Amino acid sequence: MTLTRRISLKLPSGDLIDTPQLVPSYSSRGFGINKDGVSEINEIFKTTNRYLTEVMLVSAYDLSYKHLPASRKFEAFPLLTIIDSGGYEVGSDNDLSSAFEFKISAHKWDRSLYYQELSRWPVDYTNAAMVNFDKDITGRHITDQFKMAKEDFSNQPQMLHNFLIKPSDKTSSCIKSTLEQLTKFSDNLGEFDIIGVTEKELGDSMLSRMKNLATLRKIIDSVNSEIPIQVFGSLDPISTCLYFISGGNIFDGLTWLRYAYCGDKCIYMQNQYVLNTGLEANSRFSFDQTIINNLSLITDLQLKMCDFINHNDYNVFGEELSKLIRNGVALL
Repeated sequence: MTLTRRISLKLPSGDLIDTPQLVPSYSSRGFGINKDGVSEINEIFKTTNRYLTEVMLVSAYDLSYKHLPASRKFEAFPLLTIIDSGGYEVGSDNDLSSAFEFKISAHKWDRSLYYQELSRWPVDYTNAAMVNFDKDITGRHITDQFKMAKEDFSNQPQMLHNFLIKPSDKTSSCIKSTLEQLTKFSDNLGEFDIIGVTEKELGDSMLSRMKNLATLRKIIDSVNSEIPIQVFGSLDPISTCLYFISGGNIFDGLTWLRYAYCGDKCIYMQNQYVLNTGLEANSRFSFDQTIINNLSLITDLQLKMCDFINHNDYNVFGEELSKLIRNGVALL
């Protein structure tokens, strides 16, 4: 039995958006900075923003330091924008899709600067969900994490509130001990609109990550089964589907900007250029075409997830992926 379900998330505007949602993320981390101090991600955003109609994720850090256009100049009108707190851009941890460890040379970033950037968000532009400032809550007891998150969210009552849980054990990079604490304080979860966890902090193997995610799903269900879980850092077809059957509902990541989606797999972009265009492919043009194609495949996978919820038919995912998903369900 899977833990999949459709959850309708009520937006500040009163509109509803259904999960599952596969969310393209934008981050300056890992991308070059031009001579004017603007990240390459700025041009990528301008190339793709017109394709964003449901949900996107941007970093408050990138907005603050103009690595992305100001929100009034986005020229993108998704139903929901998730505003991350900037911890990834200034932190030392890499997500699982990173090909190598990025050298971090970040500007000053703290909670007050995050609040300042959030205050600039135009309430008449698009619905927004803010993530709590998670940079300094790792290693804290879950009750302290609740308290600090609620303080963050009190500053923006008009936004949705996305509570990103972090490991409460300073000696561990996994949230397992946090989940044990959550069982005693689960009533607090009902105060948030979305509960988040990073893929990397779910565990040290795919199966452990799936099992911990399933545990989180069951803890949330004991309070309110209509609260979606966001898995930060997961957007490749294989892991996203496995987290989907484990109870995840919203998935974001940078995979679509780092690799080319080829069927159920992610491959080196240069290889995709050759397969699609030939040996004389222009890399810059091919990059743009690949990320636009990635967006199309993300939408297609999201529709397959919806079909699965409706019909419980594993075959919607294709032979190879459906077999993997069945095995995952059997091991949960």
